[in-house]
Amino acid sequence: MTNAQLNFPNEIKGHATKAIDVSELRHIFIAEATAARKQFIKYGAGYQARDVHNYLRARITGKKTSSLKLKSW
Repeated sequence: MTNAQLNFPNEIKGHATKAIDVSELRHIFIAEATAARKQFIKYGAGYQARDVHNYLRARITGKKTSSLKLKSW
């Protein structure tokens, strides 16, 4: 039996690479979310969604903003 090498067009190679990148990003996202959840359960503190949204809006528009404050739940 011989080894056959498949030659895919660059467009297909690009799509495959993009799919791998998206998969890796999803894996990282899930790992970070899992770690954050464990910390929340352990310490019982987190950020209020409204505060996070306001903080991100300010940062995106270039406004200075103070750090987010952890709150006990």
